[in-house]
Amino acid sequence: DDKGGYESSLPSIENTDISLQSTATNANTLTIMTGRVVGVLNRSRQRSHVATITGDVDYMLEQGMEYVLVVPMDPRIPKIRIHTRQLINIVRQRLLVSIDEWPVDSLYPNGHLNNIIGPVNSVEVEVKCLLLESGIAFDNFSASALSCLPSSDE
Repeated sequence: DDKGGYESSLPSIENTDISLQSTATNANTLTIMTGRVVGVLNRSRQRSHVATITGDVDYMLEQGMEYVLVVPMDPRIPKIRIHTRQLINIVRQRLLVSIDEWPVDSLYPNGHLNNIIGPVNSVEVEVKCLLLESGIAFDNFSASALSCLPSSDE
């Protein structure tokens, strides 16, 4: 009876789509091949993230800090450390940031500020941020596309 390469003593994974091969001689054990990343040959395209400054902003301004942590909207992305000399201009703003590197000895990746999207809690800015995070184009329609619409008089 062919079970697709699975041991017959492992009924919990017998009917799944996972393709594992048992190299064990004992029917009660299953060896799963594992590995680790040792280097990155090619980087994928640089992705930008919508983020906001976190922490005690008044203290940061008072101390004249140039490195700040920003919290991305996507909870799967860690806080990103950015360098800025315009802290006063980006406080309480939605920012578009990119990750540049992640040093081995750092808890947070280093990145840079791409753009200031707009003030936090503005409905228009929040919608724009959601579209940016989702990768949806939101540019204005071209004149030729708008000319195909019926006029507002009708």
